[in-house]
Parts: sequence; C-alpha cells; structure tokens
Amino acid sequence: MSDYLQEMYPPDNPGEYHVPAVLLLDCSHSMNGAPLKELNDGLQIFGRTLREDPLALGRADLAIVTFNSSVHEIQPFMPASMYQPPTLEASGMTSLNGAINHALDMIRSRKDYYAKVSGTKYYRPWLFVLTDGYPTDKELTKATQERLQKEIRNKGVFYLPMAIGDQANPRILQDYYPPEQSQKPYFKAKASDFKQAFVFLSNSISQVSRTDLSGGDTIKSPQVDRTITIGI
Repeated sequence: MSDYLQEMYPPDNPGEYHVPAVLLLDCSHSMNGAPLKELNDGLQIFGRTLREDPLALGRADLAIVTFNSSVHEIQPFMPASMYQPPTLEASGMTSLNGAINHALDMIRSRKDYYAKVSGTKYYRPWLFVLTDGYPTDKELTKATQERLQKEIRNKGVFYLPMAIGDQANPRILQDYYPPEQSQKPYFKAKASDFKQAFVFLSNSISQVSRTDLSGGDTIKSPQVDRTITIGI
C-alpha cells in the first residue's frame, strides 16, 4: 500500500456510504474583482449550508483544487466536518485541463483509499467545475476530454460545470461530456452573482448522502436540469 494512501484523511463514519466531491475553481486573472468576491462568498455559504445537515456533514468528503497558470491542491480530501473555507486570490492563465486531470487523479486515489484502507462504500464522486473563460492549456484538451468522457460513461464521476460571465462559453464545458450523451447539464451565471450555486451544490450533496443504497448500487447522480441559471 502506498504511503500516499496511508497519509490521507480518514472519513468520518467509515461504515456509512460517502460522497466524495472535488470543487475545481478558476482563479485566473480574469476572476479578479466581483467574480472573486462571489467565489469567496460562495465558499463561505457552502460551508454554512453543509453544517445545517449533520448527516451530510458526516458522509461527505471534500477537496478543493484551484487553477490559474498552474494547478493548486488547496484542500486534499477530508471530511466535510473539517471544511474551512479558503480565501482565494486570482492571477495568471486558465489551466483547466491540467486541473481536471489532477482532480480525476485525486478521485481515483480516494476510491483506492476507500477500498484498501477504510473499507468505505461510496456514492458516485462529484466534480464541480467553475470557470469564467477558456482553457489556455489547449494542447491537453483532446486527451482530457477523452479521459473525463470515459469516466462519465463508466459512471465513475458526476460532472457538473459552471460557466460564469459573458466570456465563458458553456459549449466548451459541455464538450467534456460524452458526445452521445443527450443531456449535458451546466450552470450559467453572471460573474457578479453566482454564489447561490454553492447552496444548490451543498443541498445536492446532502440529498445524495441520504440516498438508501440497500439494493447494492454504489453510485448515484442527482436529477439536474439541462441548464441552471443563477442571477440571470
């Protein structure tokens, strides 16, 4: 067993089903000003909303990854009960593809931890992606799309992207879904008004954490409309 798995934070209540979730957040230069304030406010709201549901607090494992010119693991997977909202800063470019790959690596390692260390069963992991622009690491786009599409097809991850501001193109984010998938849900929001999306995210995680999987299905995804508009 790798030292990396041994060093992971153990889940609360390991005998119960858990929902691992990665928040993948754009902190490029264009996020400065109102968008960054909304993002930091949203992370505060996310924590407060989660704390209102003790069951979800004991069953969710959260990680935070930011991206600009590089990828930054702000918070490794840890129990939601330990969540402390960070205060983020913005600069640089938009390494979206590198961030997606890093998040998928984290999810794979967390699954390994559940299987090999804690013996914890889990719901389908979540990957929430928030960005206001285009990926600047375009050389990674094709391979990253194919990797994420494979994970989605295999029900290895629930992908939910969010495009904020006028410069963000939802179709680019939808291209990370499998081409044959008819429904490709996403958030669309003003750059100055999107923090309520974190309430939706927290409530959705709470809903999933309450799902009865006594029938043996270890994966679960919520029902989400094709387009969710926030503040528009």
